[in-house]
Amino acid sequence: MTSGSRAALPLAPPSPPRRQTIVEGTREGLAAARARGVRLGRPPAMTPEQVRHARDLLTHPNNTVSSIARLLGVSRSTIYKYVPELGHPAAGATPTLDTVLAALPADTRPPPDVTKYDALLPSREPPTGGR
Repeated sequence: MTSGSRAALPLAPPSPPRRQTIVEGTREGLAAARARGVRLGRPPAMTPEQVRHARDLLTHPNNTVSSIARLLGVSRSTIYKYVPELGHPAAGATPTLDTVLAALPADTRPPPDVTKYDALLPSREPPTGGR
């Protein structure tokens, strides 16, 4: 071993009393931060001003959710999250096939006659045994 290198030694977990002290200190620190009004956790993706701006832009029919998201520098999903009255398209807004088919008018055309194409199909002899 050279003089500048160290072997990586696994770190043992702290003993139960030491761990308890760490947990208590962490909880006290979090409680003190909350008491000071510090907001903990990930910051919100959109400010209230951005949400108001998005709502205002959505009143114009030529604006799309994608264009507004690009303008504000967020994803479309974030727009749907912060403007819930839009309803997210992935949340069941897509109609089922049965719903789409039921809305179509009844087909009044006769079914096509496909027997005229039978003569165009090649006739194949069944394979005989052997190679």
